[in-house]
Amino acid sequence: MKFNPQDQQVNDPDYITIILDQEKAPGGYIWYFPKNESSLNIGLGMYMDYKGQVKEYYQKNVFNEFIQIPDYEIISSGGGVAPIRRPLWSCADNGIMFVGDSACHVNPLHGGGIDPSMRAGYHAALVASEAIENSNYSIKMLWDYNHRIMTSFGAEFASLDLLRMGLQSFSNEELNFGLESDLLSGQEILEIASSGGLNLSLSDMFSKAIKGISRPNFLLDLNYLRIRMREIFNLYKKFPRDIDNFRIWQERVIQVHDKFKKMLINPGK
Repeated sequence: MKFNPQDQQVNDPDYITIILDQEKAPGGYIWYFPKNESSLNIGLGMYMDYKGQVKEYYQKNVFNEFIQIPDYEIISSGGGVAPIRRPLWSCADNGIMFVGDSACHVNPLHGGGIDPSMRAGYHAALVASEAIENSNYSIKMLWDYNHRIMTSFGAEFASLDLLRMGLQSFSNEELNFGLESDLLSGQEILEIASSGGLNLSLSDMFSKAIKGISRPNFLLDLNYLRIRMREIFNLYKKFPRDIDNFRIWQERVIQVHDKFKKMLINPGK
């Protein structure tokens, strides 16, 4: 979107803005990405449950909030559906490998999929080349593709998927408290988004315990979230090289998810 800078200027052109608001963007976020002083990219992502109301939410909570002038030019617009979750249990089968959205290769935290799709394509090409050389296209031959995916960005995305579910379960009041109290800082969110995990020193943990003392249940939920994220990350890093051991690994992952879902149902316990 572009407009005359004499009429309205882009807010903070050197910074992007992400707004988490369960009322204005249920289950997702609003983005404000400046391109220069007179153009920007604005939009929102939401739960699929609201697919018939996306335009209404966008008009009210995004467009009307940021565009305050009658004279503007829409350079491009559009929307779509993204599989916001961890990768499929298996991204391959006999004679086939799945890449990109078809395999849920999308960052569960912000919905970006170009980078992981390109990385998946690279891994798929290497495995396909070996399969062609051996004239063997069975799932056992292609299983290395799964191992490459799950032990790289798959581990990050599995961890971020838990963070996504955790953030979606918190109220606006809890999210604001966590951010304002520095229980989850902007730098930490960037670290989590880029690596799938967060390493805290003993002093950092003690500091956060003091800051969150007024909301002990919320503090416990955040700490439990960190523990489960690290646990699922480590599990994916140990994804089996042999398909025969897959079911055992899958059961362990399911157990972590079951424990985490119980926390979402009974927060603070």
